[in-house]
Amino acid sequence: MDGERLRIKRAYFVQIVGLLILLWFGVGGVSAMHVSCGDYINTNTMLDNDLSCYASAIYINASYITFDCNGYRITGLSGGTGIIAENKNNIIIKNCILEDFYNGLHLSATNQSLLLNNTAQYNFNLGFYISESDDNTLMYNTAKNNSYYGFLLFVSDNNTLTYNTAQYNLDYGFVLGGLNNALTYNTAQDNIGGFKLTGINNTLSYNTAQNNIGNGFFLSSSSDNTLILNTALGNSNSGFILYGTNSLNTLTYNTAQNN
Repeated sequence: MDGERLRIKRAYFVQIVGLLILLWFGVGGVSAMHVSCGDYINTNTMLDNDLSCYASAIYINASYITFDCNGYRITGLSGGTGIIAENKNNIIIKNCILEDFYNGLHLSATNQSLLLNNTAQYNFNLGFYISESDDNTLMYNTAKNNSYYGFLLFVSDNNTLTYNTAQYNLDYGFVLGGLNNALTYNTAQDNIGGFKLTGINNTLSYNTAQNNIGNGFFLSSSSDNTLILNTALGNSNSGFILYGTNSLNTLTYNTAQNN
């Protein structure tokens, strides 16, 4: 049953990867345009400049649009959030570097959207904050040197995280508080902790927790989760730990080494 479930997930994953690679390139022919701090984005937009902002920088103000930072850097000077999307659907945010904010990127009640190839670093709280948001895909994003979690899913369901990296964050790299989320091929390295699950019925496969100061994979009062073919290597505490009231979790073909 677990093998068949994983085979179906991997086939679906291959299809998703093909689609996302196509989305990586360009924004439908939209030319780069000048954007200022505090702007509300209502149409497909590609940055043509770095930004340094004294408050929250960018507000995604419409559904069905793409915001492409084009590799430019958005830097906070006194807190706020780098990019905020609230109550939106089917948006794409990609190729952004978000640093020195309170939170790097925040999706709030935003669904069926894509975060692709973004970096959130040196933020004073969270790198990527996904709250009350469902059916989103996060792929090839990096959260590093943030003062709290790298990636936090809070009351968020049916999200897919693939090929993301959390490194040098001062708490856990990935924290899942929701239902039916899937994490595949993600890496948590050199954080305080690797992966923390507090939700229900999540699936983790082919993820790596390496050289974290605490635990590699930590299930805290979390139930009905499946962990298969994950690796915990060189963490200073436990490779895999179940704490509190956990039930009906399945751990299969995982590797714990030198923890």
